[in-house]
Amino acid sequence: VDGQKLGTYSLFMDYGAGHPVYMGDAMSNLAVYFGAKRVGTIDQSGIQYPFTPDRLGSKGTYYPYGEDKGTPLPNDQVKFATYTRDSATNLDYADQRYFSSQFGRFTSPDPYKANSGGPGDLPEPATWNKYSYVIGDPINANDPHGTTICFVNPRTGLIESCYDSVDVTASISAVGLPGGGGGAGGSGPDDCQNRREGCGAEPVLPPPHVPCDLVPDGRTEGLNFALGILGGVTLSVDIVFDYHTGQATLVVSGGFGVSGAAAQLGGSTGFIWGNGDSVPNYMSGGNTTVSAAVPSGLGLSVTANSGGLANPIAVNPAAATAIQMGFSVGLVSLLGGFGATAGNTLQQIPLGNFMGGVATGLATPVDTVLYGIQHLCR
Repeated sequence: VDGQKLGTYSLFMDYGAGHPVYMGDAMSNLAVYFGAKRVGTIDQSGIQYPFTPDRLGSKGTYYPYGEDKGTPLPNDQVKFATYTRDSATNLDYADQRYFSSQFGRFTSPDPYKANSGGPGDLPEPATWNKYSYVIGDPINANDPHGTTICFVNPRTGLIESCYDSVDVTASISAVGLPGGGGGAGGSGPDDCQNRREGCGAEPVLPPPHVPCDLVPDGRTEGLNFALGILGGVTLSVDIVFDYHTGQATLVVSGGFGVSGAAAQLGGSTGFIWGNGDSVPNYMSGGNTTVSAAVPSGLGLSVTANSGGLANPIAVNPAAATAIQMGFSVGLVSLLGGFGATAGNTLQQIPLGNFMGGVATGLATPVDTVLYGIQHLCR
């Protein structure tokens, strides 16, 4: 069971007539485990109660860092993310440390984390804080032992990969998929067993047949509007899905250029490629778009990072390039479906995580699959 609470006992004194006074204990509640998973409890009368936690191991409802939400459950039982909350201190027992839901952090430092600048220094700044809880992602991960981060697969709701905090850099982007290697200073199977950290599957490298360079960095879909010929204004509103971070963002852009009709309204969707995670580049700064379409019909457009309105010919396709297909309707078409515009981002509005977060309903099955492949490639 590895450090988990098995039962609650009460001491008592027996002053019964006819036998000596003695002190004993009486079981009041006993936890039941099956396959190392808590499945229920039995009270002192022998009555069984099922234990049905959520995907992070919580029983009850809580804010992201464990503060009670609504009518709280009594303490001295499993409450937030596999932790038993102590009624005397209001702290959560995390095996190797105590966690404070009031402050959203542990009460003592993680002894296994590398010091900044030391030989085991980590390139991920979120891991430098020795008191932090699951590197600031309590929605997608838990830490059952106080020194281990376990990621939840957003599609199945199951915890699939647990990592020692030293080796967490390799798994920050995994979110339910194994990734990265132990490396120097990391933890291997023996180390995980000795420290009782329940490490999950070994990191998996991408299969050789996966064409990782061809996997999109993200997808964009939205509406665009153009008014005027040979010098018209444009406006577009897009939802952009980042396959590296799992975040969805509403992007509003405006610009100026050549459109194929006196007024044109269209909708399109497509994928984004570039060096590394190119989606942030696509969503910010300037872009230049060239499009061709059947008048009031199906069309194709290519958008690349550029100097925007200031310098539309300074195109940098390696930073970010989006290839989109869509359908447009135009009024008084003079140039067919041809168009060339330059624009700048006006506003970015975060919509949340589309892999198990608040923006889940915006994503398609294609986004889910490509998100998984992108992280397998990493």
